[in-house]
Amino acid sequence: MREFQNQLKAFPDDPRALLQLGVAYSHDGNYTAALPYLRQAATRDSENYESHYQLGAAYINLAQYALAVTQLERASQIHPEKSDTYYLLFRAYRALGKEEKSVRALEQFNRLKSTPQ
Repeated sequence: MREFQNQLKAFPDDPRALLQLGVAYSHDGNYTAALPYLRQAATRDSENYESHYQLGAAYINLAQYALAVTQLERASQIHPEKSDTYYLLFRAYRALGKEEKSVRALEQFNRLKSTPQ
């Protein structure tokens, strides 16, 4: 963790440093601490799949499903071939009671998982 904090001090505007610190907090289960770093990373590099995916995952872990959907939908636009995104979308849609969307997301997840890469 300290390594990522030091990197961010050295390069405070670097979206990669922000993402790494946010992911480190997430891996420690501290999703609340991860959010500001992940949000900044996604804002500063809006085309970065991993930033949107990790931010969406953090929102799911904090039961902020509508916010998760926004980030995960963006991630799926950047890399539509990433199956894990659709599984998280399925979980978020289901938690929001959006059954039709949850079924479609789960079907897409299964389709991508069964397709050889």
